Amino acid sequence: MPNVLEVAAVSHRYGNTSVLDNVSMQINDGELVSILGRSGAGKTTLLRAIGGFTLPTAGRISIQGKDVYRDGQSLIPAERRGLGIVFQDYALFSHMSVAENIGFGLPSNERNGPKVHVLLDAVGLTAHAKKLPSELSGGQQQRVALARALAPKPPLLLLDEPFANLDAALRTELERELRNILNTTRTAALMITHDRREALSIADRTAIMEAGVHGGFISQLAPPHAVYREPASPEAAKLTGDCAILPAACDGHIANTPLGNIPIGTAITGKGLVLVRPESFTIQPAADSDYRIIGRSFQGAEVRYQVQKDTLSVDITMPSREFIDVGSTVQLTPTEPLHAWSDS
Repeated sequence: MPNVLEVAAVSHRYGNTSVLDNVSMQINDGELVSILGRSGAGKTTLLRAIGGFTLPTAGRISIQGKDVYRDGQSLIPAERRGLGIVFQDYALFSHMSVAENIGFGLPSNERNGPKVHVLLDAVGLTAHAKKLPSELSGGQQQRVALARALAPKPPLLLLDEPFANLDAALRTELERELRNILNTTRTAALMITHDRREALSIADRTAIMEAGVHGGFISQLAPPHAVYREPASPEAAKLTGDCAILPAACDGHIANTPLGNIPIGTAITGKGLVLVRPESFTIQPAADSDYRIIGRSFQGAEVRYQVQKDTLSVDITMPSREFIDVGSTVQLTPTEPLHAWSDS
């Protein structure tokens, strides 16, 4: 499968401030890659560098096998890279109709042709073709921005937190629509976000971007389930979901932690750190136990319990078919060997 995008050892500085540190990644044909990171990790700077709006300090960027940037020099300007871009604020032309916005990037003789009508249908806006953006809802405006970006059939779509301004239900709906449209058009996409659910739910692979001493770097690039279940670092674990990180003394596949001895998936000798997710344990009432429920939160299909031992507390989720009372003592049973890192 050919690379649509290759980023090789890209670094960037603003004066004395390092923003990107030796960032490398690839995106394959038809693949959606999400970049998840905290504010200030360098996500937007990387996206702007790929789009041609920021000139990095060092490295190489190629699109469809052709270098567009190399070692401090832009070889192909932004307007000639042929990329589709969807911004957080949509950036629609207020005086143009929906159809005119979608056709804006096409040659003049195609702006009212079949391509526009096909895209209107794909995003479910055929009935709104003549409306102005001000007459549309936020979700509809986002569909227009997506269709406009796809109209010239770009090899790569860049998405800058595209659903940040939408409510949760609409965001989920549009994420699915985006995935379906990309599958239909076989368009590759790079989406940056700080929303972990968004980064994991529709991507083929997720990149974890962390802020380091010398700028943002990618600590892991893997399928979403691997990034969640086997995060490369404690920071990656915190970015991808609720968790507790426990110090441990490890002897092979057993870790001695403040919660007791816990089986771990990787053999470690010496100091380690153990990842505890809310689903890492099951609980059941036990009369003689050091674990006590000190809080309970009903969350529909699940109940989240706050379980305490001594001064340590962890969150555990269980199906909501039955409740365990706050104040009850319980037994914790690991659902599987937990993920761990060496801390030596």
